Amino acid sequence: MKRLSVKELHIYVTQGLQRQGSYRKDKQLPQAIDLALCSAEGRLIKSRLFPVDNSPDRFEINQKFSADIQPIVKLGVELNVYKEGTKSLAVLPYDFGYLLSDTSYIIESCQTQFTTPVPTETKTERIISFPISSSKSATPYYLNMVVAVNSSTKIITTTGFQTKEEKTSIVDSLVNAFKELGVTAYWERYKDIYRSECLLLITKDLTLSAGVNIDGGTIVGTNIDNTIIVYKDTLINTKEIVNRGTKLDFLRSAQQSNYHRSEPDSPLSVLADNKIMVAGDERFLANKIVIDYIRRPKRISLSLNQSSELPIYEEIGDMAIQILKKQIEDETYQLEVADNKRRIE
Repeated sequence: MKRLSVKELHIYVTQGLQRQGSYRKDKQLPQAIDLALCSAEGRLIKSRLFPVDNSPDRFEINQKFSADIQPIVKLGVELNVYKEGTKSLAVLPYDFGYLLSDTSYIIESCQTQFTTPVPTETKTERIISFPISSSKSATPYYLNMVVAVNSSTKIITTTGFQTKEEKTSIVDSLVNAFKELGVTAYWERYKDIYRSECLLLITKDLTLSAGVNIDGGTIVGTNIDNTIIVYKDTLINTKEIVNRGTKLDFLRSAQQSNYHRSEPDSPLSVLADNKIMVAGDERFLANKIVIDYIRRPKRISLSLNQSSELPIYEEIGDMAIQILKKQIEDETYQLEVADNKRRIE
């Protein structure tokens, strides 16, 4: 099917809700259709995956539908690792959806770099918190946004939003703009830091200058500095090993078992609290973590002129129609469910 614009997707859904016999329509707000399309997209992505045996945090792609989600598969993404005790941890990317696989770069105790020189160093990690809101006193809000890093800028334009609370619709655009400028960003939460309705920029470069301007108003950022322990970039005598996923509630028992404990040729890893953790011990350390994952697609939004990134527009539209028919208690809801199920199978 040819690529559909977000406007065409809205028309498709609106026509699908029309009751031809009585020439009546169930009118839906554009925001409601956006939400239904995003929900439909999420359901269809999940239907293309199934969990790996004995590792509930990891998923495999149903090869019958692999082309459907190929645009949102990310391979070989290296994460920033920090150390707590014998554990190596990394915060998952902002757009993380489902984990496909993960590997670690391992240094064993037989390597001189394991202890000499000292393999870690202390650094300051800066989180710059920007409270996101429009400075305008009247609608439409969030028409123009500019993000800046040092001397580089990115401009984001929209058709505007009716309430300031709709700021959640622009979050992905802000995060992606900073990403294009080389800075990692998160929304509201990073590690143990929570700032309500704030964009959090993460950097170890204390000279970095960043800014956000929304609707002509400059937002002032607040710096939060934390001391972290990281592995040195000079650790090069490493080998890449596939991590062994385990159930979170089994981790402690596994570490105390001679048969299941984390080992240099089979490190244990788990997902928790939006982080991935690789369990080390006195025999090895994991100085890098690399993941393959399914990312969350960009939000479908009429105001942002953002359509679906997936090539299954008709299925997304039909699923959105099904979701909306259930909400309005349409008498043809069961027929819609049966038709969607038949076509997917």
